[in-house]
Amino acid sequence: MSETTGVPWGGYDVATVAVLTLVAFAMGVLAHFGLWKPTGVAGKAQDSLRTAGPQGL
Repeated sequence: MSETTGVPWGGYDVATVAVLTLVAFAMGVLAHFGLWKPTGVAGKAQDSLRTAGPQGL
C-alpha cells in the first residue's frame, strides 16, 4: 500500500494524467486532420466521398 494514500495502486498521479491527456489530444488532432491513419479508415472515408469523374487526375 502507498504510505500517503492508503490504496494499493498508489493513488492519483497528476503527471501521468497530464501525459496521457496530451497524447490522447495529439492523436485526436492528427486523426482529425488526416495526418495519422493507423487503420486506413480516414482514407477509406475520404475515398467514399469522391464522385465519378475523369480518371487519372
